[in-house]
Amino acid sequence: ILDKGLNGCGRGINLVVIDNMTRSILRVSNFDTYEKDSQPLETLLLTLRVGDIVIMISFDEPTSKLSKVAKLLLHQIGSNWAQNLIYRSSWYIITQKGINGYTPYENLNLPNTGGWANSHEIRICVPLRIKGLAVQPDPTLDRNPRRLEFCVKYSAQFPLFCEGNIVNDPLLPARILKFLPISTEIMRTPIIVLTAQSYAQNIYLSLTLETLIRQPGITPRNVIVFYNSMCCPAIAYLAEAFDFMSNDMSDFGEDLDEVRRTTELLFPDAKAFILIDINTILAPDFLPFMGQLLPFLLTNGSDIQSVSAWNDNGFESVSNDSGVVYRAHLGHYRPRFAALFRRGFSFNISSSFLWSFTDYPNSNSDNNNNNNIIIPDVSRVLYISHESSAAPNEVQEFSLDFMARKRSINVEEEVLLKVFELGDGLPFYVLSMGQMVNRSTIASDVKHLTSMLSTRSDNSKRFYAISCDSGLQCRQLCADLGLANCLPHLIIPNIGGVIK
Repeated sequence: ILDKGLNGCGRGINLVVIDNMTRSILRVSNFDTYEKDSQPLETLLLTLRVGDIVIMISFDEPTSKLSKVAKLLLHQIGSNWAQNLIYRSSWYIITQKGINGYTPYENLNLPNTGGWANSHEIRICVPLRIKGLAVQPDPTLDRNPRRLEFCVKYSAQFPLFCEGNIVNDPLLPARILKFLPISTEIMRTPIIVLTAQSYAQNIYLSLTLETLIRQPGITPRNVIVFYNSMCCPAIAYLAEAFDFMSNDMSDFGEDLDEVRRTTELLFPDAKAFILIDINTILAPDFLPFMGQLLPFLLTNGSDIQSVSAWNDNGFESVSNDSGVVYRAHLGHYRPRFAALFRRGFSFNISSSFLWSFTDYPNSNSDNNNNNNIIIPDVSRVLYISHESSAAPNEVQEFSLDFMARKRSINVEEEVLLKVFELGDGLPFYVLSMGQMVNRSTIASDVKHLTSMLSTRSDNSKRFYAISCDSGLQCRQLCADLGLANCLPHLIIPNIGGVIK
């Protein structure tokens, strides 16, 4: 699974996640915790499912940027030695999310007099259900009394927030680590978090809030968690544990546009707002991503109405460049799960299902050039469905069409976006897209395209194009390419609809 030149294996911590039910490999990742911040590793550890088997192997130097939070998260999933990792340690662990105690499959070698630790060589069989050991680890140094007090009262409602020693994990705003062209206005932009109508449907809410507090540059008092006090009063106290604001929406009825109006009253000078849907986990660079694109939303006369963190077609097979963003028509590509909106953008949705599945006023006309959206090549959100037979048809159909295959979700921190490709307004973008199509190498079909891609050099800058002439042919072409949304991003004169 992992080796030099295989699956990105390298310096830092190499990780494999295995489904204990199907015995299939869910994920293979490398985290260079010598040079890069460990926040992506922390995000992954937070999103593990109970039962997932996790294998981690260090290589070279794993500790320089490995945070105390990461060590606590490793401790929570059964590590007895992560807190003792030091410079140039050699360490491996095989553990399981939800383990009771500490895994028996872990070992740590410390550096010897030569400056390096002895390597490990092991050959073992591991059961699909790992039984923990009742060992006594070193005492936890951190304490989070506010979180602990919350969990004493509400652990039944929010078990993911309160399990094990996780109650001592700090909930501190993340700092900006890299210099990026981020608009300072994003630091003043209110962030709305919506919640569901029952605790069962809000089971992942704490993960949403934890990935939000870890956003570089986050201002906690700009976050408002809207909740229904009639069904879920504890959400207000959960928000308080993060130093976030909360607002009761039980009087709003079916009009969730009241959420926007309330936010605009609380933040009269805000020029935009961010809306985060139910069961949404944020990528490590979600806020820097929005901060780099906010100026396109606020420019006078801008055609951009929204910036989405989600790409309908962001599958692993076709989506792999975290720095690329696209313009698209709002009627064809809706903002979903988490998005940035210009002040005044209105919603007409019911509180009975997610805002991600609604239509927007005047957004469906192909002739309206002022209703466009920016979408990423690689999504900045992960949607976790709460398995509920009561989910509305819109959600069930979406889950079948859009969530059946593996998606690309960015795990890098603070990625520099190639915003120059968006150009100075829609006419420039349409012109550059047309030029790109005109100088592309034309493929007759998907088989021909695959053949050409397999023979190109790694540093090739060549563009490729493949076309269709009828609705039936286009739908088949999209299916062959593995696309879920076959609507064009934009219509280009003399060419037609284009998906980039």
